Amino acid sequence: MGWRVTISNGVSLDEHAIRELWSFQLSILRLKPHVSPEKDFEEFASLCRQGQRILRIWGEHGQLCGSIVPLLYDGSFQGQPYRLLVPEFFFLTPEVRGRTVAIWAWARCLFPLLVPKRGVRLFVGGIGYPAGALTLDRFLSPVWLYGDPSAPSLASHVLEWIVEHMAGQDWDPHSQQVHMATVPPRPTEVWLARSQRHALYRRYVERCPRWQEGWALPQVTEFSGSKLARSVSRQFLRRWWKHRLP
Repeated sequence: MGWRVTISNGVSLDEHAIRELWSFQLSILRLKPHVSPEKDFEEFASLCRQGQRILRIWGEHGQLCGSIVPLLYDGSFQGQPYRLLVPEFFFLTPEVRGRTVAIWAWARCLFPLLVPKRGVRLFVGGIGYPAGALTLDRFLSPVWLYGDPSAPSLASHVLEWIVEHMAGQDWDPHSQQVHMATVPPRPTEVWLARSQRHALYRRYVERCPRWQEGWALPQVTEFSGSKLARSVSRQFLRRWWKHRLP
């Protein structure tokens, strides 16, 4: 059996399919002891049913090894309309990371959502751990974290919207961090050493030193098709050159 990719509207998924997605998430992240699994599933299912293009990737043996539930929110600030794309539950297992099928599936799922109406500014982000921020930065730099003084006024407004509408009671106004229901996977020493070279990671850790305990920051970047095209081209050229080396 080869790789299999499906893109589904959330309202068409039955409980079994959503539980499969939820179990896949929990194979990567751990629920904190105080979190009720059934309550977490209900919140997970509610978000899934809002998704218009839910991506699932199955591996060669029929196992689920990739998912993303993109959610769209529209708003305006000082007369400027904007759209926020939140890539919820974006997970890939090691065997699919970097494969052509994952890149193709990601593009097929998200690109139709990345074409806003004329005059609408498009942002991508949400609440996430450092790995999510670094992924955004890799393709759509710069990434702004909540409270960054360098963030443009519209980006700052979107970050405030994320706090108000997505963090809810999990927002700690004193630390300006979100108390997540999950704990991220323990990072390897290699990943930590590589991440330390990124200014964004160092900024993130300075603002949220307890992220490995399940605290996270709102983060956002502004989408630009030309910026994404340049980033993707650089990634492919880097890989091509690397494979050419003896």
